[in-house]
Amino acid sequence: RRQLASKLNSLLSTRQTTRLHRELDVLKAIADGQSNKTIALHLNIAGHTVKNQVKSIPSKLDANDRTDVA
Repeated sequence: RRQLASKLNSLLSTRQTTRLHRELDVLKAIADGQSNKTIALHLNIAGHTVKNQVKSIPSKLDANDRTDVA
């Protein structure tokens, strides 16, 4: 298990880790019922970035859309 964890950690770049944390922030905001525009303003990211993450998050959670995630 430790070897697997070590390999996974080495494969994850800082960029991927940062993206994962940002997606978690977006997910929390979706669960709070925030709009894409509000999420973008609060997280200081572009609206299209939020839109892309809102599209990708449900599939990662085996959900159909943002309402299933919330």
